[in-house]
Amino acid sequence: MSNDNDSNNDTEKTDLKADYTNSETGLTEKDEHFLSILFSECGGDIPEALKRSGLNDSPFGIRKRLKTELQQATKDYLTGASAEAAIKVVGLLSDPSAPGSKTLLGAAKEILDRGGVKQEEETKQTDNYIFILPAKNEDQ
Repeated sequence: MSNDNDSNNDTEKTDLKADYTNSETGLTEKDEHFLSILFSECGGDIPEALKRSGLNDSPFGIRKRLKTELQQATKDYLTGASAEAAIKVVGLLSDPSAPGSKTLLGAAKEILDRGGVKQEEETKQTDNYIFILPAKNEDQ
């Protein structure tokens, strides 16, 4: 009986290795599917996206393993939401006293900032000088 179990385990390992890997990204087909449905179908719910994509990782494991990809996907999502946030900000110009306008403006600003649409900060170069004073004379 142990031979049957061993062969089943070998088959499972082979199936995992046979999973297509993108040579450019190093991600498996399941990894790519997980990332594609995380924000769309699953609303950011990592356990649900894991389940739907067929990955056997834990939520912590996937966050650790795909950290860079998750950060980029999050930034891409926020960038996509930037257009809607910009429209909301402009809409507040016509009715700034609308209920919740302060909250909406704050949320829209965060989305725009995190999505990469930031107000350009003007920096100007100033000359900095350091003055070295002589040691204090105790006789005075």
